[in-house]
Amino acid sequence: MTPVKPQLLKRIAKVATVAFVLVGVILFLAIATPVRYRFEPWRRLPVLDHRMLPHLSAIFAAAFGAFFGSLSAFYLGRLQQQIDRREKRHAALIAAQYALMSQWNIVEAIRIQHLEDLRSDPSRFTKLKLYWFPMSPSFVAFDDLTFLLETKDPNILLEIHLAEQSYRGCAEALQLRNRELEKFYQNPRISHQIRDFETGAGLAAASQKDLIFLRQATDGLYVSVDRTLPRLASAVEKLEKVIKAMFPGRQALRMIPDSPVERENVG
Repeated sequence: MTPVKPQLLKRIAKVATVAFVLVGVILFLAIATPVRYRFEPWRRLPVLDHRMLPHLSAIFAAAFGAFFGSLSAFYLGRLQQQIDRREKRHAALIAAQYALMSQWNIVEAIRIQHLEDLRSDPSRFTKLKLYWFPMSPSFVAFDDLTFLLETKDPNILLEIHLAEQSYRGCAEALQLRNRELEKFYQNPRISHQIRDFETGAGLAAASQKDLIFLRQATDGLYVSVDRTLPRLASAVEKLEKVIKAMFPGRQALRMIPDSPVERENVG
């Protein structure tokens, strides 16, 4: 059995209310009209004693005043609820943008401060140092964004989720690479010769077997960072378009247009 939509119930209630009021007004006019102005079969209806008219008028005026007063209060309350809901939704979209941008800034800092200088170095997996970053970004409150499923592009909620998951994966990739580097230096089969204690530069004698996990963790970190940045940027930009479409004239956050990160197409 198909459930009745709430909007349909509201329309039925409105129509029933208006019909009830109209029927009441018509009945009152029908019995208040003198017999000499009536025609058959209208004459068969009871006749209102005109001495009661002032009292009935007062009763009807009070009743209609109370009814329309309650109706006005109801619709004003509904209007305020709609305004509050719009404000809450706009705030939720701004908060989501802020969370994704904070994640983007952290990943961009990892790229610039840790990865970029050695990107083209074939021995980068042994030269990259340990890198610790106080990762405390904001995260998207998805429970506050479920209304996006009712928009023209409901898939944007999934894109936001995937972008945030990419950030989490990037953080995990950095931690994994740090662990593999620690294992590399603690491996008794590897001989280390530190030549510069300030920079940590030196020589190491190791087999390919001892290097494979460190190499894979390093390459995986680069790939994760390069994929995460455009995904986060794309999600922020799409949220900006949603805000402009749903709330014309309202403020929205925007990514820095001259960002050094190349905006790739994310499949």
